[in-house]
Amino acid sequence: MLWEIFIVGMVVVVGVIVFARTSAAESEGREACRYLRKSSAVENADWIRKQRLQFLQQMGVPHQEAWELTQKMIKDTWGLLTRTGIYSLPVGFIHDVLGTGTDFPHPKLSQLAESLRRDLPQLEAEGVHRGDVVGWWSTSLFERQFMFVEDGMTALTIISDGYDASTATDPDERALDGWELLKRSVPIYQGSRVKPKELVGPDRLLPDELKMRVVDHMNELMFSRPWEMESIKTEYSSCNAWVREQIARGLL
Repeated sequence: MLWEIFIVGMVVVVGVIVFARTSAAESEGREACRYLRKSSAVENADWIRKQRLQFLQQMGVPHQEAWELTQKMIKDTWGLLTRTGIYSLPVGFIHDVLGTGTDFPHPKLSQLAESLRRDLPQLEAEGVHRGDVVGWWSTSLFERQFMFVEDGMTALTIISDGYDASTATDPDERALDGWELLKRSVPIYQGSRVKPKELVGPDRLLPDELKMRVVDHMNELMFSRPWEMESIKTEYSSCNAWVREQIARGLL
């Protein structure tokens, strides 16, 4: 009788342990899947929409035009995230990637983490600091993609200005002048939506993780030494080449 009770008790205990482990695994799976759903980024998208709309109106853009422009950028951002299939990342994702090498419960998150780990040596060779990586990957996916959508609209305007200002008579040559103005005017990153097909040497695409640092540096120069910003277009083959020189000189 005691053995029967003992055996029944063991079965119950084992059953509880298996159930607990299964429930924990299912819970982790559900948590991972949450980041693959659009709903996980809706709050962030709404906040960005509000901030961008407010900024455009402060810049004097009429309300309706500001609303339509913002909505277009938000829609384009959703489109980019939909292609990747990941809408947000777990809290502390980048610290897990840089730290213990934690495995993530969903293949898409694991693949992203592994890809980033593989890229770290190359990022360091490009002058990217650990703080740059943490800062970039701690920023929401929606916000990061929104930056590139916004940059893309600016890029198209620059290309159009270069085309219109070109003295060439051939349309193809004028288009090339537009692209030339773009690469001398702004940094172009790996994640940029609008970029020339071939950028090599010091002109090559910049790592996305440098973006925050470069933006801060250029904003500072714009107010303190605006003439230096203007010299980029005439003294360097591209804005990317200028960024790389700034890094090499320890100025950025």
